[in-house]
Amino acid sequence: MKEFLKKLIVGVLLIICIGLNFEKSNIIADEWSEPVKFYNSYGNSAVFKATNI
Repeated sequence: MKEFLKKLIVGVLLIICIGLNFEKSNIIADEWSEPVKFYNSYGNSAVFKATNI
């Protein structure tokens, strides 16, 4: 019975950790979605300024 409870607790903690990581990655994706769209629309010229060499 003790072994079952240990596995149950570890399983629940694992699910919580995965859930938190998923939320975190969603936030990061939201922050980066605009620059990525901008980059995809305009390419390198919009992101890196051209310099005269």
